[in-house]
Amino acid sequence: MEGKALLMDISTTMRLWEFVPGSARVLAVAFSPTEDKVLVGCSNNEAYIIDGNTGNIVKTLSGHMLAVTAVAFPAMGSVCSRAALMGYPNLE
Repeated sequence: MEGKALLMDISTTMRLWEFVPGSARVLAVAFSPTEDKVLVGCSNNEAYIIDGNTGNIVKTLSGHMLAVTAVAFPAMGSVCSRAALMGYPNLE
């Protein structure tokens, strides 16, 4: 399962959805405070906002110079942050 994002129901161990970014690898994952969105950073220099209920891509965040190795949602608000490997920040 390395390189994928997988959401499971821990009470039933049922797999709810799996995100595989093509030939890239998932490097970082963060849940929004409301738990309805998942931010995924990948080795293809892109981050993805995923619908937490369906696993569908809501938005692709492009323009990073290197692999996205850190992602986060603040405790409040809708802004997310992600950082590429050598510290290139990118806020949206």
